[in-house]
Amino acid sequence: MGRNSLVEHWRRLHGPVHPDDMHVLANLPHSFNVDYPPPAFIGDIVNAPVVLLDANCAYDPTLTPSGFSNREAYVRFVQLLHEPCPVEPASIAPYYGKRNYRSLIASGRLAVVNAVPYRSRGISREPENRRIAERLPSTQVHRDWLRNELIPAAARGERLVVVHRTSLWKISRREDDLPNVVFTPNPRSPDLSRWVLERMSVVRTS
Repeated sequence: MGRNSLVEHWRRLHGPVHPDDMHVLANLPHSFNVDYPPPAFIGDIVNAPVVLLDANCAYDPTLTPSGFSNREAYVRFVQLLHEPCPVEPASIAPYYGKRNYRSLIASGRLAVVNAVPYRSRGISREPENRRIAERLPSTQVHRDWLRNELIPAAARGERLVVVHRTSLWKISRREDDLPNVVFTPNPRSPDLSRWVLERMSVVRTS
């Protein structure tokens, strides 16, 4: 599918924080968890025919550390950002392992991309984190990728974009004339509606 600036950006990650974001996170107040590698995206973002846009990944003080019980798990997580591929989402982030689109991620048909790569308890209730998100270089990289690469690919019929959360992506539900870009009817639900899942099922796989 050609150049993917998102993957190029995250291939520079070798710890829990992207080097471009270090200054912002170190010098401004926030409650993002930065102990573990960030779930910037989940799944095969290069080849998946469907891309789901979410806000950020949840942080659970019990579940999240359990996914990084050894060094191998940490290294594997970073490697999946460097070389994206289909993955069982429960092995990466328990939140996505519970969703009704879990099998689509595992099969490679769907990839999830977060507008903000770092975990938090609930960003809609965290004004300090929403302010920080606007300062993070990685957030801007994600937005540029959406506008400059993903939406044009959808317009060419190469991908279906499912917008679940809008505000951190700076995309409006009024933009309903974008080819092959659909907005979920209930963005507060952690799962996807039957209508969206049915729309995904007819998307070509190559």
